[in-house]
Amino acid sequence: AAPPPRPSMRSGTLVAAVFVAVAAAVTIGPLAARLDNASVEAQWRDVGFVSQANSIYGRVVASSMGSQKSLYESGVLAASSPDRRTAEETVHLPMLAHPKPSRVLLLGGGLGGAVAEVLKHPGVTELDYVELDPALIRAAERAFGDAMTSGLSDPRVTVHFADARFFVKRVGKPYDVVIVAVPDPTTAQLNRYYTVEFLKEVDRALNDDGVVGLSVRSAENYIGVELAAYLTCLRSTVESVFPAVAAYAGDPCHIVASRSRAHLTRSADELSARVEERNLDVAYVRGYSLSDRLSPDRTAHLDSALEGVTSRVNTDLSPTAFYLSMVLWNRQFAGAPGVLLAAPRFLTERNALLASLALLVVLSAASLRRGEARRTASLRVFVAAVAVVGATEISLELTALLAFQSIYGYVYHQLAIIVAAFMAGLAFGGWLGTRLAAGNAGTRAFAVLQLFIALIPLALG
Repeated sequence: AAPPPRPSMRSGTLVAAVFVAVAAAVTIGPLAARLDNASVEAQWRDVGFVSQANSIYGRVVASSMGSQKSLYESGVLAASSPDRRTAEETVHLPMLAHPKPSRVLLLGGGLGGAVAEVLKHPGVTELDYVELDPALIRAAERAFGDAMTSGLSDPRVTVHFADARFFVKRVGKPYDVVIVAVPDPTTAQLNRYYTVEFLKEVDRALNDDGVVGLSVRSAENYIGVELAAYLTCLRSTVESVFPAVAAYAGDPCHIVASRSRAHLTRSADELSARVEERNLDVAYVRGYSLSDRLSPDRTAHLDSALEGVTSRVNTDLSPTAFYLSMVLWNRQFAGAPGVLLAAPRFLTERNALLASLALLVVLSAASLRRGEARRTASLRVFVAAVAVVGATEISLELTALLAFQSIYGYVYHQLAIIVAAFMAGLAFGGWLGTRLAAGNAGTRAFAVLQLFIALIPLALG
């Protein structure tokens, strides 16, 4: 009988490659997870790293220093406990502006003690708490237990895992009070909760005498130019939707708004009387603390600091508050780059367009100056066009990502699709350009390509 055929060298190599790939998948996965956890722990060691987890919305990190427990998502503080002052002011200032709040909507802030504060009001029968990322609550339960999740098991509380914009737009019942307890508009995603469009959606979800409250970073005393522009933008945005608006001085600055002026007040005595009437167990929204925050001097200082300051309102596709928050942060910590970032705030669209046209004319004149050889001039035009198109397309990609996040609220889950579409377009363009070049395409083909490229921003819009 003939001996069995020996496996070829190629078959042996293939088997070895498959074995290596399987072994790598089995060992590298857990190793990568351990390395990732170790790197995150090293990054957050100074603030007391406890645990970390990833979700489609970002990385959630739990930290603890002494009695202070905190949750961060993508580097932004999402919840901190105990922080009784923030929880009390965030909740009770808008709640006290309503004569008898019964149905309440809380957008974020539930892990910082806001849920427990809402439930202190005797007339509350229903509290809808909306949290975008379930990973936040899971991380709080695993790391801190009841220290952050107290009140969530109350029968009056219903937790909804949803985008707050999506929830508010589609909710079928009116609320007496809506409390926006999300972080400041430091990202395009967070900026969506401080825009005209969102506030109009909140207005439609309120009863006739309904109240909305929100809070943003400010300063206890000195209000500089950048902070004044930031606060003016947010106050003007709220005033563009609600006829009655009250801004409370201090850090943070609380803004309470309603269609009705009946119960909206900045009087410490009136608010203290309502606290006593409802028999609320509070430490900061009463007595001396309330009188200090709402003192006539501090209220007048805030009003005078914002008086005469002009700023555009904040909208979904013109995120002025997002930009001003970056200016404010960079002016505090970034030195000279912060000054450069602040410069566009003084430009208008008209001036920017005129400057761009002037630069285009100068570049065109330099490329086509008299006496230059035609081939050299054409090459200069071609190089200039490629440079402009490349810079513009990169800018459009970033614009598309920001616009997507502003409209839909999340970008991580769809980021790969958007970037892949952009790269596919680059690949197709490269193939088409090479094909045309090989066919000795002339100026007409080049002009047609430029025309189609110029139409892309219009299509994107």
